[in-house]
Amino acid sequence: MAATVPVVDQTPVVKYDGVVQLKPSRDTWYVVMAMGVQDLFPVAPGFDDGVPRAITNPIYVDTDGNGIFDAPGIIPCASPC
Repeated sequence: MAATVPVVDQTPVVKYDGVVQLKPSRDTWYVVMAMGVQDLFPVAPGFDDGVPRAITNPIYVDTDGNGIFDAPGIIPCASPC
């Protein structure tokens, strides 16, 4: 886990409007996950545990700016693979 940002419910619609700064040393990727604290009743009664959650697709970060994403943990192979 790179960062956890607690959110205080201060407004009716926008719950968080800020920047999380991370400084990876090599190409990496992030996903962002948001979780609620109250169930979705009566909109989705009996749905899983009822707590809303959302997750993004991967956000790829090319740290060296060479235009090539070198996936962490993937060992390159000689052509053809």
